Amino acid sequence: MDHQEVSKILDEALEENEKKVLSERTFMYDGVLYPTMICSLETLKSIHTFRAREDDIILAAYPKTGSSWVYQILMQLEVVSGKYEEDEQKQGQQRLKELSTFSFLEFAEPRNFERMEKLPYRRVIKTHLAPRRLPRSLFEKAKILVLLRNPKDTTVSSFHFYKGIKLISDQETWDEYFEAFISGKVAYGSYFDYIIEWNKYLDNSHIFFITYEEIKEVS
Repeated sequence: MDHQEVSKILDEALEENEKKVLSERTFMYDGVLYPTMICSLETLKSIHTFRAREDDIILAAYPKTGSSWVYQILMQLEVVSGKYEEDEQKQGQQRLKELSTFSFLEFAEPRNFERMEKLPYRRVIKTHLAPRRLPRSLFEKAKILVLLRNPKDTTVSSFHFYKGIKLISDQETWDEYFEAFISGKVAYGSYFDYIIEWNKYLDNSHIFFITYEEIKEVS
């Protein structure tokens, strides 16, 4: 599956999402809202079956905190800094395409885990899930990069994004969305609870923290 095929799948998902009434565009699981366009209840229930590797890199980031940008940076670093032979380096772009296809832990159906299992090289995987919902194997084996962004920009960015993909009502005002964001009644739940959960891992040597603002300052 190449980038064009992935884009086609996403476009089709957006079209299907627009056909649904607002109440069908999200579902509740364990007290948190998730978008049906990219997540499924079956996948979330089976996420504990995912098996991490010791060379896995996990990018943990709440939605609209810069994960797509930072993911591309990580992928480029993996390709250029890896100890690959010349032939392997030529296959770098193909690796980028494949990993982009399977990049999100909680996206698509559970069989995505099987596809990720077959990837023969280091995996760079994104997730928006809070720590308590992640597979235990990630904390036991993988290296985790936690990306944070100031709440103001996160709120504004998510408001416009969700408006664009019609995850929220076209009539919903900024004030209404802001109230929902503050109370955690948005996709993936409360950003503040998300930060508090990750704070418990500040002293974990396998987990690293960085902010969107820090990266932007040096880029």
